[in-house]
Amino acid sequence: MIMVPVNQNISSYRFWPSISQLFEDSLNSPNVLDAVSNQSGEHSLGLESFIRDNHLVFRIAIPGIEKDDINIAVVNDHMTIKGDRKTPAGIDQKNVYLNGFHYGPFELEVPFPENVDSQEVTAIYNNGILEISVVLCKAQQPRVIEVQNVGKKIKN
Repeated sequence: MIMVPVNQNISSYRFWPSISQLFEDSLNSPNVLDAVSNQSGEHSLGLESFIRDNHLVFRIAIPGIEKDDINIAVVNDHMTIKGDRKTPAGIDQKNVYLNGFHYGPFELEVPFPENVDSQEVTAIYNNGILEISVVLCKAQQPRVIEVQNVGKKIKN
């Protein structure tokens, strides 16, 4: 691993084009994350989603934040997660050598697929991971429509 000071131009390192290409390739792949928008535009949060026990589960990595600094709002077809990661006391930014954290407010908007019950949402925050669980609705079965015969034959 190459460590680069925050204020140094990272693009001058030989590894940068290949890393940049890998990142670009991952952004161009079809993925649910394409629909996720980070409203602050300054950083991204680790996010994964999967189905477990008839629930759609979202896991978001938000280390270094208190539970009370997280707000979740659900509106019909999406949820908005807001929070604020405070800068730790005693860190002078001019003495920072390498920083991969974002401090300050963030907002993340996540769309729901059609088959969730947005009234049934729970959230747990443990060890820096926010886990939000949404109940999946039962798949709607097609209704069978019986065609009635009125007793008359259609002439050709």
